Amino acid sequence: MKTDVLTREFEPSEIKRRMGSYGTMIDYVEHSTVIKRLNEAFDFDWSFEILQHIIKEDEVIVLASSPPRG
Repeated sequence: MKTDVLTREFEPSEIKRRMGSYGTMIDYVEHSTVIKRLNEAFDFDWSFEILQHIIKEDEVIVLASSPPRG
């Protein structure tokens, strides 16, 4: 695992914005950007498991795990 890759800040161009609840702006990173970062950090040897999800109006809340492999 490359800890320096995981702790590296995202570039400003990678951080997107959208309107959230009550007119607030929310910063987020697209899932494809996160996947690229995980692939770089773990040399493509990682997994992702959804443990639970809740759908609330216009959002989805996910509890997930990324257990170590190998």
